[in-house]
Amino acid sequence: IDRAGRSVGLGLYIVRSIVEAHGGRIMVQSTAEEGTTFTVRLVRLPGPGVRD
Repeated sequence: IDRAGRSVGLGLYIVRSIVEAHGGRIMVQSTAEEGTTFTVRLVRLPGPGVRD
């Protein structure tokens, strides 16, 4: 948080770094009417014992 009390975006940077490290994507959509939506997509690998 800066001196004016605004966020400096460190949390979003950390989330993006973790998501990308796991091969995923993070997307953002923002409008004045509907607000802001963040979407995180991660790759889901088959569990133990699952065959292709």
